[in-house]
Amino acid sequence: MTSSSSTLSEQQTVLLSLIQEEFKEKVPFHISEVYACQIHWHDVYSGRCDEVSRRAGVRADLQVLRDEGHIIFINNDGLYKWIQPMTNFDQINETFNTEYEESPTPEYGDVERECELKRMKIAHDAGVIPQIRGEGITVVGDPKLLRKDQIIDHQEAVRLKLPQYYQERHGNDIDVDRVESIKVSRGIEGYLLGVAPLPAVSEIKERDGAEITKPIIGSDGKVKTHVLRNGLHRFVGEDFDFRCYEIDADHEDFLELYGTTANNPSATQTIGVTTKDDAVYAARKWIQRGRLKKEVNDVTEFLKKHYPHVTPSDRIGTVREILELEGVKSSIKPYKQSAIKDTLSSKHGIPIEHDPDNKIARFAYVLNSNTTIDRYMREVERFQVTNPEYQVEVYSSLDNTPSSRNIEVTPTNIREVRRKQKEAFEDSADLNVAFARLKSKGKIKPIKFVFVQQDNDNEDENSLY
Repeated sequence: MTSSSSTLSEQQTVLLSLIQEEFKEKVPFHISEVYACQIHWHDVYSGRCDEVSRRAGVRADLQVLRDEGHIIFINNDGLYKWIQPMTNFDQINETFNTEYEESPTPEYGDVERECELKRMKIAHDAGVIPQIRGEGITVVGDPKLLRKDQIIDHQEAVRLKLPQYYQERHGNDIDVDRVESIKVSRGIEGYLLGVAPLPAVSEIKERDGAEITKPIIGSDGKVKTHVLRNGLHRFVGEDFDFRCYEIDADHEDFLELYGTTANNPSATQTIGVTTKDDAVYAARKWIQRGRLKKEVNDVTEFLKKHYPHVTPSDRIGTVREILELEGVKSSIKPYKQSAIKDTLSSKHGIPIEHDPDNKIARFAYVLNSNTTIDRYMREVERFQVTNPEYQVEVYSSLDNTPSSRNIEVTPTNIREVRRKQKEAFEDSADLNVAFARLKSKGKIKPIKFVFVQQDNDNEDENSLY
């Protein structure tokens, strides 16, 4: 059998070898044919309890082989093809210089394509389709209807080993349910223009920062003229033609940046999926490329400009996180609760846990917030009531986030703030003791609980319960 990548598991290697031997290069095969060859792969999936489970394992491993660039998915109906993956950039460069002819537009569907292009142009001219906006980005002409096999999407970029064309979102897994919902919606309502901006592609051509300057041959043998910049789920959900805008920029960096900002929510489109991780990823990339200074004010303005919806109440906290990751230490190091635990365990050998052998209970908290002291104190007290023999140890940091901190922490006042937080923690305990004492003596009236109406079947909406 033909050898495979060392990154593959044993069962994935067996499956790949079967595909290479049975189906050969550029011979499409169906998943049912793989199932039919189970005499070759049955043993490596023997740990699975039944045939259904074994077939599920095969399908999962086929996805891994696709992601590793060994096979391609021809369609969503189980049709695949094995390819010989390109292993180095020189090999790819040879492909770039290959003479090619443009793939002809299929003869079928020409009238329908023309009608759809006219429909999109009318919607574009009327301002029905939300316009694409991004720093350094220009839209080239009217909406386009490109063949999917002209476009390098994230999966094709992985197959060709072209990380510069990987999806620019932090994390690039495809949500299968989302793809399916898009397909179902389009099957019922058609392609609705105006709901959201069209996905964007950029032409492969000479521009500053571009490593590839002309069309290349893809893993399927087709000429790739464009790169997908956003809209991966819509791309996967399309059968053949892809509705999109073509965008351009003076430098590749701006096209990459657009890939992270395109899904920001707007006043009319509230379903934005751009995350904090996307913003952190993009900011760090721009710092590394020298486009963004490692300064609090500069990074803050970058986030406000490009990701205004991301952690607006804790933007400075995100800025500090970015700068810490880029090696810039703030005067007061920020800690989350999980970071306290990690630091104590890795640097000091102190696990934040209950130690029954030594009767020690350790807790980790972020203090300096009026909303947390009482809650943390109650947690400790509940433990002490049921475990009075334990010594409780509280390991803490101080919250210095503008939106939640009680007082700004500086190198000048940090020790005083720590002392006052310890006192506030103990004051909370004293208050609870005083309450318990008065309650036990019957000097505190019982709490009167009143509920608003919720049971529409049995309760009067004008009554309280």
